[in-house]
Amino acid sequence: ADLVLLGKVWGFLKYHHPEIGKGNYNWDFELFRMLPTYLKREDATERDQILLDWIAKYGPLADCESCAATPKDAFLKPDLNWIDKSRFSDALQKQLHLIQQNRLQGTHFYIGMAPYVGNPTFKHEAPYANMPYPDAGFRLLALYRYWNMIHYFFPYKHLIDGGWNDKLDTYIRPFIDAKDELAYEQAALQLIGDIQDTHANIWGGADAINDWKGQYYPPVHVRFIEDQLVVTDYYNPELKESVGLEMGDAITAINGKSIADIISEIRSYYPASNEPNRLREISADLLRSNEEEIQIQFDRNKA
Repeated sequence: ADLVLLGKVWGFLKYHHPEIGKGNYNWDFELFRMLPTYLKREDATERDQILLDWIAKYGPLADCESCAATPKDAFLKPDLNWIDKSRFSDALQKQLHLIQQNRLQGTHFYIGMAPYVGNPTFKHEAPYANMPYPDAGFRLLALYRYWNMIHYFFPYKHLIDGGWNDKLDTYIRPFIDAKDELAYEQAALQLIGDIQDTHANIWGGADAINDWKGQYYPPVHVRFIEDQLVVTDYYNPELKESVGLEMGDAITAINGKSIADIISEIRSYYPASNEPNRLREISADLLRSNEEEIQIQFDRNKA
């Protein structure tokens, strides 16, 4: 629970504190510098004092004369209820609210707006691309980054099934305990999938996921039609005789496992806005394998 609170405080300071928002500190490394002390906390009182001392490091706040309150008729409002529900000390709650009331105005080091569109753009986020399986600290950082990006800037957050507030708690253990690169990438895909947006995915560097899906591709194209996995075309018509499948065949099982069971096992690794989009993405991978041959059961002329 304390790691969840740390992630929320870290993200709040990143996007609100004037000195941090100006880019005067490497906010990733500031997290790593304070983590050893934070992890040694004995109780909530010591935890809150560590956080207060951490905040004090970045200097006093100047009064913000242009920090207006959110209009009452705004459809989307900043969600800072976690501050009051966290059971933080009165002093820490007061300090966090004070930062919100005197937050950075104008150009921000970490967040901008796309010209002519207005959607948020996330700037100066080091990719750490040379760490395909980063250590637990960097995995925790990735979770903190993504949760706060969605929490403060995703316009459809209110439509997420089950809400977003508890997702940080849900994924702390999967991210920290990920035993290898594949487990880390799978945890990241599940987190991304929870925002229910087909445009959100791991678009680069998902080497372990790609290996898990299989290096060999089928000679046929398939897609779901009325909940059946149907052969719709050949990548190479010359292979039709040796493959034995015809257009219109409905595949019912792969290597003895039903299509429904396979989908149930892997669906959480395919982020999508809705189920038809998810099935479209899944269909492109269902016949991939790391074996040169797979066994297929199918129905003919029933699709």
